[in-house]
Amino acid sequence: MHRATHKNTKYFILFAWLIVLINSTYSQKAEVLLEPASILIGEHVEMTLQVEAPAEAHIQFPVFSDTIHNKIEILQYGTIDTAYSDDGYSRFFTQKYTITSFEDGYYPIEPIEFKSISDNDTLIFSSQAKLLSVETVKLDPEAGLKDIKPIIHIPRSFSEMLPYILLALVLIIIVLLLLYYLRQRKKKPESLSLWESPDIPAYAAALSKLEALRKSKYLNEEKFKPFHSELTDILRRYFEKRFEIDAPEMTSDEILLATKKLLTEDDHTKLKDILVLSDLVKFAKHKPLISESEKKIKYAFEIVKNTIPVADRKNTNNK
Repeated sequence: MHRATHKNTKYFILFAWLIVLINSTYSQKAEVLLEPASILIGEHVEMTLQVEAPAEAHIQFPVFSDTIHNKIEILQYGTIDTAYSDDGYSRFFTQKYTITSFEDGYYPIEPIEFKSISDNDTLIFSSQAKLLSVETVKLDPEAGLKDIKPIIHIPRSFSEMLPYILLALVLIIIVLLLLYYLRQRKKKPESLSLWESPDIPAYAAALSKLEALRKSKYLNEEKFKPFHSELTDILRRYFEKRFEIDAPEMTSDEILLATKKLLTEDDHTKLKDILVLSDLVKFAKHKPLISESEKKIKYAFEIVKNTIPVADRKNTNNK
């Protein structure tokens, strides 16, 4: 009696294990839907992968490249959406693809494999195969050739034309203003500066600028930086016009090197004193004495006067 009971218990456990195995095997369902299943060449098809599985299972979907079949191309990949059943025991997975084919024929979509992972167990299950029908455009050989239909011209409304009208008016106004500006510019030519005028000698322009600088209020107000900046600028412009060297673009050392053979030794030393003090004021924030600055502008007057061409010296008043 005891042996029969043990045998029945053994069969019961085996039967329960088979039930669990069968449920775990067949509780996963996969289906492939094609909408539509028949297309013309190049038309789009929505392919939907649907999976039903236990709620606790983790489903791995297949990963495709850019094709499903060598004649079926994937145009767009959708994300995987999930939803639970009303009783909460099952979960539904859905993923959509947009596919197409550019050759006519019948192309099978082989069964697609999915993996279900639950409690460290992995189960592989598949969908059923599907068939995609692709047809070419059918022509009626007896219909004959027909002319292309003419383009239908739809008249535009005023509201559609308004932006173009406004743009045209703005362009017309811009052109008129530009023409007016050019005419006014021709009527009133821009006067040339002392340095740019060919009728004013370089020494005359330099002496005029130096005199204006000497009469300025820079030193009285102890504005040493603008004073020395303007002083060296006058000399740079003078050397440019007098000796045709690119002094405005040179450093102090380059100016000294370029004027070494153009000035006397005494004038060259004075020029060096002017440039050194100017650099100290501009770059080292040096604050010189007013008398020291007045001495440097005096040096500048002497340099200009000593380099006046011989032919013009008789017309220059000594100061």
